[in-house]
Amino acid sequence: MGKTMRFLIPIFILFALGVSALAFEKTGTGSGRLDSSFGQGGKLTFPAVPSPSTDMRLSASKIVIQQDGKIIVAGTIDPFLPGVKFVLLLRYDGRGNLDQSFGVGGVVRTYPGGSARDVTIQPDGKIVVAARHRFIGSTIHRFNPDGTPDESFGLNGVSLPITLYELSAIRIAGDGKILAAGSRLYPFPSPDSFDFALLRFNSDGIIDSSFGTYGTVETDIGINDSANSIRFDGTRIVLGGTVNLTQSGGGDFALAKYRSDGRLDRSFGNDGTVITPLTNAKMHNISIDSHGVIYAAGSSGIAPNLFTIAKYMSNGSTDDSFGGGAITSASTGGILITNGLHAFSIVATRRNGIFAGGLRMGNFLLRKFNEDGSLDSSWGTNGSTDVSFGSTTSGVKSIAVTARGDVYAVGTVEILTTPRIGLAKLSR
Repeated sequence: MGKTMRFLIPIFILFALGVSALAFEKTGTGSGRLDSSFGQGGKLTFPAVPSPSTDMRLSASKIVIQQDGKIIVAGTIDPFLPGVKFVLLLRYDGRGNLDQSFGVGGVVRTYPGGSARDVTIQPDGKIVVAARHRFIGSTIHRFNPDGTPDESFGLNGVSLPITLYELSAIRIAGDGKILAAGSRLYPFPSPDSFDFALLRFNSDGIIDSSFGTYGTVETDIGINDSANSIRFDGTRIVLGGTVNLTQSGGGDFALAKYRSDGRLDRSFGNDGTVITPLTNAKMHNISIDSHGVIYAAGSSGIAPNLFTIAKYMSNGSTDDSFGGGAITSASTGGILITNGLHAFSIVATRRNGIFAGGLRMGNFLLRKFNEDGSLDSSWGTNGSTDVSFGSTTSGVKSIAVTARGDVYAVGTVEILTTPRIGLAKLSR
């Protein structure tokens, strides 16, 4: 099928999707169950004992697994000060205990550090965080494996402020350089206020002027373009995000693929970019399997924010075989729209399957899909597991999958009216 399509979902289907969610309000059994050896019954919160008098709010952004199996969670501290946010890093061992060798009691805080958007780990164990600031744009932080700032990076472990760019995603290239993706901001009242942005930094935190134009590549795909995810397909770089086709549009899925030097890969999609028009859509995350197949997670729908997954071949065309077998779904031509809200995260592997996380009935929602888009009935309850923290959650903000197929999921949990970080582990 062509690379551009339009989906409108009848109201009666949306109603069915919302009502049917009640049938899934239970925890999975067998594969996909909460791992009782982790935390308390497979889940935990940070801090473990919240207080209603606490004067800071916490939110979770991303999770990543180190080579030694320890878990890094990146989040943000909001101290209720206008425009001020702090980067928060937590490190846990495989049983859910804070790693006392990391930071102070397993916790690293930066003052101020901005709002953590993404985290990745270098081969040498150093931790790199992309952060966004209200007034100065964005910064990149690098920490040593023990959580101390890496003084060989930028200024005391922090890059110089990156003005006019809102960074949302970060990855380490094979040559050790740092690639960051997000949006290029244009001053008001420009009707086209944002473009996809790709930036490259040397390993010392200085922008790489040999890449693109003085270290940056900007791609104008539609109107108000925002790249939210970055992945590698061999030496190629793939960005996933959201664009609007019109000034009043509600949002559409978009991809862009680049060569290692920042030039668009003209063999991909329409001269390097793909737009999939949906309804009120937002692409949150992408994952690329070992065959170059791209999976995108997000939300869409007339009743907005429905759990949405898309599958693209390595050339940017949608896989028309995807999406036909999921329960209570509306799907056409490589797009799966199903019950639940906000597919925030996705991890696709040939060995362990395709996992996605979102929100349902105030709980963490995790799903495992087969390559054709059908739910893997051997995992959880008919392919889904709901995790309740006994209170309202943001849903799963990020997931990570181990080599053996265990799944970690992190999100924000509101306990005693104060947002905290929630972490769960599901067994393979």
